[in-house]
Amino acid sequence: MLRFKIDKEDIKYICERYKIDDGNFVEKIYDEVSSFYVDVKKQHLSAIMRCLEFRAREVFGEGFRIDWGEMTEMTIDSTIPNGMMFLKENRYTISLPKGASDEQARYIVAHELGHLFYLLKCSAALEKPRNEMPLEEYAAFKKKFLSEDQNFWHKKANIFGAFLIQERSEFYNKKVPEMQKDFLNKSLKEVIDAYDPYKKDDT
Repeated sequence: MLRFKIDKEDIKYICERYKIDDGNFVEKIYDEVSSFYVDVKKQHLSAIMRCLEFRAREVFGEGFRIDWGEMTEMTIDSTIPNGMMFLKENRYTISLPKGASDEQARYIVAHELGHLFYLLKCSAALEKPRNEMPLEEYAAFKKKFLSEDQNFWHKKANIFGAFLIQERSEFYNKKVPEMQKDFLNKSLKEVIDAYDPYKKDDT
């Protein structure tokens, strides 16, 4: 559902502004957007996911995508989340445990994005000729990357994910209030007047 509500004055202004006779037409659009936004709010860290998709396309080629969803009954252990790369299908899939809350899902997605982030860094680094890295650095990197110590990578993914979540928290707690003079603090009427691309035509 949308966080803001429209009242009779909003509907009246929109009808006048766009020369609409039926206020129910406006209310119906509000209901449609509200219904759609339920799904939008479920897309955890979508902007970061999109950015990583573009990075991955530089490594794995065009069409690479990230998707996520709840584990199926076929999953061996439906309590342990995971991120898996399917190179033949050119995708990275994040699987969430059944019944995960929105908060749990957000942390899981952030963690699994961390794994993908470091996989991309490793893939890029391993493609570099050895002479572009100091020998000691190359040896240490390769040892870490090829190590079977998965705990090392989980620690990095945990910290990466925590930083992502904290950045989002800072944005909503600090940045948004600082942007009050921007469009985030405008009324519906002001938004329509300021950003209608056809306002010059008055259509």
